[in-house]
Amino acid sequence: MWKKVILGEVCQLINGRAYKKSELLEEGKYPVLRVGNFFSNRNWYYSDLELNEDKYCDSGDLLYAWSASFGPRIWKGGKVIYHYHIWKTDIDESKLDKMFLYYWFDWDTERIKSDHGAGTTMIHVTKRSMEAREILLPPLPEQQRIVAILDEAFAGIDAAIENTKRNLANARELFESYLNNVFTQKGDGWSEKRLREICDRITDGTHQTPKYYDNGFIFLSSKNVKEGVIDWDNIRYVDEVQHVNMQRRLAPRINDILLRKNGAGYGKAAIVDRDVIFDVYVSLAVLRPLEFILPRYLLHFINSPFAMQQFNSRIKGTGVPNLHLEEIQAVIVTFPDDIKEQQRIIDGLDAFNTESQLLEAVYQKKLGALVELKQSILQKAFSGELTREEVAA
Repeated sequence: MWKKVILGEVCQLINGRAYKKSELLEEGKYPVLRVGNFFSNRNWYYSDLELNEDKYCDSGDLLYAWSASFGPRIWKGGKVIYHYHIWKTDIDESKLDKMFLYYWFDWDTERIKSDHGAGTTMIHVTKRSMEAREILLPPLPEQQRIVAILDEAFAGIDAAIENTKRNLANARELFESYLNNVFTQKGDGWSEKRLREICDRITDGTHQTPKYYDNGFIFLSSKNVKEGVIDWDNIRYVDEVQHVNMQRRLAPRINDILLRKNGAGYGKAAIVDRDVIFDVYVSLAVLRPLEFILPRYLLHFINSPFAMQQFNSRIKGTGVPNLHLEEIQAVIVTFPDDIKEQQRIIDGLDAFNTESQLLEAVYQKKLGALVELKQSILQKAFSGELTREEVAA
């Protein structure tokens, strides 16, 4: 018989430790497990601190990251100190199977995301609210039966997800490789010049943080440059006074190139594809090529691995990566002198990119279907409807 209980009745959540910057070392006795390491970041800090035993976790512990990126993990990395933004679980094993709770956490995480609304990126849940969540528990043998079915089903699904992710990465790498070859295997009739020599201007946007309004003049920042295109849907607005002042510094126009100067997407660019009036923030540089360089040719070049290598070698700052204008201006561009040859390259890259994006869309759709399948199975598991025959079907 299934019984509704409060999570805190069968499991206690233990916070890790908060750290001063001076306590995080480049090397030391214990790795410090932070939320970034919990998911994908492999840059570790270390500590020589000797702490209470509950501030360490070890292989086999069920952990939960609860701030920003969040969700459960079975830790497999040996003894580490874990950060305050991670909980370690102390389970009453006479009532609750650890893997049953892991799968419940996985299912419940999606419910939390749904509660916060689609598109939300910064989510966190409190210890009190998590321990107060209700969980339906069957008897322990039934929990173990459900876990066995989920383990078997998810082994195949997770393998399919990883394979699809590899295919998606390969599709992207194929286009990037093709893009790189175009600009590195130049032949006769090609020139090399620095960006400052082939652009009429290279200027960034306003250095003043604007005041935003519900309507007015369009204002773009680096957040609006995504995957080589401008996101015109999620824009902000400034009033006429700010707009007039910004236009004195810079008046972007159609066929200008917007280049992200900082943050995780630095070095990526998009072309202004609409004849509209707008202003930009300092996080964007505006490049206006001279008449002997076609704008879309320069766009493809900037988004190539060859250009990114140059940006990486010039990046400034130890925190948030940042490209200064003088570093952008110094980037070397290779191009055919013949405008018709530039156009031929543009046509070939556009066609290849279209095919690559169609392939990526297929893999993204498959990934979405696999994730939905997992959630469907978890939904059955925690509503008492899961059988091995249903999973096999």
